[in-house]
Amino acid sequence: MCAHSHPSDSHSHTGAGSFADTIAQGIETGRLDPHLERFELPRLARVVQRRETTILDNTDCRTFRALSNESPAGLLMRTAMGLACHESRPDEQALHFFELMADGDFLPAPMVLRHAGTRTIAAPEGVMDPAATAARGANDWREGDTLVLSSLAAEQWPRPPAGCCLALSAWHADLDTFLSRLVPTPGIATMIWLPDLFMKRLAEDGEWSLFPPAQCPELNVLYGAAFEARYIEHERHAARTPGQHVERLRARELWQRLMQLLNECGGPWPAFRDTCNLASLQRHAGVVQATSADGALLLNSDADTTATAVRGVINLERHLHGDLPDAARLREIARSAVRMLDNAIELLAADPRAARSLRYYRALGIAPGGLAEALAGPEAHDRSQQLDALVGHFARAVIEASRILAVERGACPAFAGSLWQQGALPQDAPAMIRRERGDEWCDFPDDSEVPSATAGLRDEIACQGLRNLALMAAGAHGGLSQLPISLADGSAFSLEQMAGAQRHLDQGWAVAGPLRREGGEAPSLRIQRAWRLGIRTLPAP
Repeated sequence: MCAHSHPSDSHSHTGAGSFADTIAQGIETGRLDPHLERFELPRLARVVQRRETTILDNTDCRTFRALSNESPAGLLMRTAMGLACHESRPDEQALHFFELMADGDFLPAPMVLRHAGTRTIAAPEGVMDPAATAARGANDWREGDTLVLSSLAAEQWPRPPAGCCLALSAWHADLDTFLSRLVPTPGIATMIWLPDLFMKRLAEDGEWSLFPPAQCPELNVLYGAAFEARYIEHERHAARTPGQHVERLRARELWQRLMQLLNECGGPWPAFRDTCNLASLQRHAGVVQATSADGALLLNSDADTTATAVRGVINLERHLHGDLPDAARLREIARSAVRMLDNAIELLAADPRAARSLRYYRALGIAPGGLAEALAGPEAHDRSQQLDALVGHFARAVIEASRILAVERGACPAFAGSLWQQGALPQDAPAMIRRERGDEWCDFPDDSEVPSATAGLRDEIACQGLRNLALMAAGAHGGLSQLPISLADGSAFSLEQMAGAQRHLDQGWAVAGPLRREGGEAPSLRIQRAWRLGIRTLPAP
């Protein structure tokens, strides 16, 4: 949801002299980047002065400001200057970026709005700590790296409590302890990774086994058919080996407990580990094993890297021509948005925790915004088709923008070895999941795509590369929710609609907010249906 105006956040539009003076004073006091001196400040200041309205005018901008006296227009111009300061034509690009943001076509995440053009170091949104955290129980045999603490501590003004996400795999021997100690806590989310095998056992009313991770450490890095085969092998070994530490219970018993906790505590969120990993086009970059605090980022990580992305929102409500997507305009906006966020990576790479990952993967998380408003008119049947078409145009525009930028600046180092390089696209994910899960467990939306329609794009990416290994992620919680562009959540669309739209996105669609109730369907059945539809993760109903 968008941020609202605040009584104490009154602001008038900055005059030309005032804006230029503010920038000069910020540089002099060490708050702003000295590179801003290279701009034609009088020229940019006149644009700020003439700007009558911006998308931020009715928004509480206190957490976006680098300086306490920034107006909305001044804030956006300072951000544009920060993102354009290393361009070959900085003034022209700054003006272009400014108009893009002020009109509401695209907005970068609050972290970028706060720090672009400043001398402060931003902690990237969605940083996931790849270092394994030992999960010890009462006995030393319960230890391993299955418990992952994912924390977000981005500098904000005023400073909010840091958020974090505690995640545990459903086969972990400390699962009972983890679930017993859940207490609803602001800023702390909880998540449970559910493998496909658990969902199958649940449907068959079968048994489930809990293992100490020290006894089967390889389960932490396996998924899909490989995980299923190894897990069953451990079960058989435990059955014929006396003294093995293993706990068995009915899958339905564990499921009922999870549903009760969802109702009482709002967590842990169910996340489908195999779906997330099988849908990933950058499996060579490590395993998807945790999520950011807001649940929107599902990126790969390994022992040497952190899963980090720079985020923003393209407002699709402004990219319609009648009831149809304005593909040409969307491509233009996507090229600018990808360029702005790619420039922002260099601002955030000053943080040593994320520098290597940011420059190696150059991951972005561009969300499709304004979907509900763009599709407010059509009937439900047409709405599903239009949602699919609109998100499809959005995804193709973003992917092509990153390819074009790769031609100019070079592909990111991590592109080599990815499924992108082998000609895969996000819409191939359902087929990849189906091959490992089995047809009987899949109710994926029909894919009417003609293979020849994407053949050219696949070949171009394979030959020219991508500037950014990850590109798109959707989610209505976290920093993006502070922006005045609405984001789709679970209450806006049906599961079938979300599943159809999700297949166009390369990163997980985190279904944020309350799940839309349809026909009185029980939350338990709804979550199982989400798994069968290929949705990757969703929070409490």
